[in-house]
Amino acid sequence: MPITPLEIGLLGVLAGWFFFDRRRAFGSPAQVWAALIVALLVLQVLIEGVRWSMALGYLLAAVGLTQALHRAASSAPLPSSTKIIARLGFGFVVLGWILAVALPSVLFPRVSFSRPTGPYLIGSVTYDWVDSTRLEGHTPDPNDYREILVQAWYPVDSGATGGRVPYHPDPDYFASQTVGATPVPAFILSGLAQARTHGLQDVPISKKEATFPVLLFSHGFGGTRVQNTFEVEELASRGYVVFAVEHTYMSSGTVFADGRRAPMASNLAAFSDNGRMDSLAGVWSADARFALDRIARLGAGHPSERFGGRLDLARLGYVGMSFGGPSAIETMANDPRVKAAINMDGFPFGNAWKRGGLPGPLMVFRSDPPDFDKLDEKQLEKVGTNRAQMRQIFADFNTRDDSLLARGGYQVGIHGSAHLNYTDTPLLAPLLAPMIGLGGSADPRRVHRIVNAYTLAFLDRYLRGLPSPLLDAASPDYPEVAFRKY
Repeated sequence: MPITPLEIGLLGVLAGWFFFDRRRAFGSPAQVWAALIVALLVLQVLIEGVRWSMALGYLLAAVGLTQALHRAASSAPLPSSTKIIARLGFGFVVLGWILAVALPSVLFPRVSFSRPTGPYLIGSVTYDWVDSTRLEGHTPDPNDYREILVQAWYPVDSGATGGRVPYHPDPDYFASQTVGATPVPAFILSGLAQARTHGLQDVPISKKEATFPVLLFSHGFGGTRVQNTFEVEELASRGYVVFAVEHTYMSSGTVFADGRRAPMASNLAAFSDNGRMDSLAGVWSADARFALDRIARLGAGHPSERFGGRLDLARLGYVGMSFGGPSAIETMANDPRVKAAINMDGFPFGNAWKRGGLPGPLMVFRSDPPDFDKLDEKQLEKVGTNRAQMRQIFADFNTRDDSLLARGGYQVGIHGSAHLNYTDTPLLAPLLAPMIGLGGSADPRRVHRIVNAYTLAFLDRYLRGLPSPLLDAASPDYPEVAFRKY
């Protein structure tokens, strides 16, 4: 959008103050300049709204207003009442200036991840794999094959050194692709993509254990392989090798090894189209099975290679968030390599639920159900649904979950959590998360700790054979958890 007349007027007044009358070239009272700055600033914000492109203009306005009020407060001769008003105005401007500088840092702090609690440091490496057995249906070239990125996090011995792994290789692209899914502007989202991780680049896997159990991770629809860094880092620090699949064209901000970008496809199904979504769950499961084949090759490699002989695929689990959840379920239902699965707040699309149980144990995380009467119809329309359909979806949610858990499993409901609490996203604005749709009322880091505790208890029991008392009954350590054992 081009610069507006009000913005031109505000910048013109500021230019007059800074370049002329601040030196008393015009001889106008400072109160006049202060009034002009305030009037134009208020009109611009009320009529046109706050614009990020005017950030420097707002900064100059604050400085100019501070100077003008300071001169008005200290100039003479002025009536004492005028001086008092000027000094009060100057004080409020200074206070506002302090708040303007401090509040963004408080409300939108630099994203950081809690230090992983396990005995290992963490290494990370990313692979770019092409499945030559499947054609890609989301590109113009009918001869393109399916290509996916897979990022691994793995345990590393203490004392290892290396550069930190970036959260995302292209923060600006990540932000531009993700901005529509959240209510915050792109430059704040780029702050998440610039978050400091605990992963180290180009470091060898730990030698403390002969082999390590393996996990797959799948993100949510429109998410990214790095969206659960809070979780995959903790798992790697506890001795798991985690391979996170990025489901191309159904993810945000995909950048291949050679720099090519793959945006989110525009012709995907509406959330309420169960048939189409069931079919897409099969596509994601095929991505996962292909990734498992390539991971098996890595494990079968020469011992001099990073993962050669170090991956125990007999101890394989699959964790999925949102739409990644049904991918985990479908894969375990159809691939005997997967021994245990976790669905993190994902509607169980796919066909596995029709079988009345799964071949392995399942853990299901659930957020608080929505208040259907308060759902925004316009927002629902954007994802192809409405209130009535949402009620039916959640009724189906319970039916499918009960069927999938019929042979045993666990349901973990975290009171105060919303869907995005099962990702890194609420760390963008922990205090504002429930007010701007980034999470529920629960503290984001508290939810992350609960997710990690139950995830580790489940995986340790079924992949490592370790005792996990947390799975025996509801825990007094987590009173906000509604725990159900099937």
